[in-house]
Amino acid sequence: MEVSHASLERGLTISFAAVIFVVILFFPLTYLAMQGLTQHAQTLHDTVIKGQLAYAKVASDADSLRAATLEAATNPDAEKAAGRLALAKALVKQFPDDARAMTAIFCPVDRDGTPQCDGKTIPISEDRLEVAKAAGIFNTSASAFDFQALSAVSILQSGKAKEALAQINGPSSTAYEKQAADGKAMLDALNGYANVAFSAVTAARIQASAWISAGILVVILVVLGAMFWF
Repeated sequence: MEVSHASLERGLTISFAAVIFVVILFFPLTYLAMQGLTQHAQTLHDTVIKGQLAYAKVASDADSLRAATLEAATNPDAEKAAGRLALAKALVKQFPDDARAMTAIFCPVDRDGTPQCDGKTIPISEDRLEVAKAAGIFNTSASAFDFQALSAVSILQSGKAKEALAQINGPSSTAYEKQAADGKAMLDALNGYANVAFSAVTAARIQASAWISAGILVVILVVLGAMFWF
């Protein structure tokens, strides 16, 4: 009876030690898997979600700027036209700042705070390069539209509504359409990157779950093996 009791105690001790050993063995593997999951999820948030929200803001700025200049040039109510001109003056300053801030989400910035999106001046990881280049192209066309809108605002401030309307429906309209097309291309590239990033999160989650499940299974097998052995 004493021998059986001692054998049982020894078996339980060995089982406990084996369980601790397995937990320690699987901990770094599980930690690395969870860390990968966290990093991919953070990338998805910082790049994709923030980028989509920033682009929505920039696109709204562009639409509002065009609408404000157009109404300022065509509204027969002088007071309302003046109000739209004031809004256009504010947006013509805000729009390029928002565009640069959005571009900086996808592209590294130099010492002057200027986004570098070509991947040559400052290296960009291969998986983000397409989005970065698209963002750089959009930022350039957004700046061109802002320049044309600024010209329209300046003409409006001079009281030349007819000339301003020609500018708005001519070069400014062309620049607006160009930045809108480049913005859509950038958003398409971003959505493609989002699919890749989401797949990476899913794969990391599956890997983490697999390691945890494997660890639990091994612990159970060790305990059962020890019970039958002793």
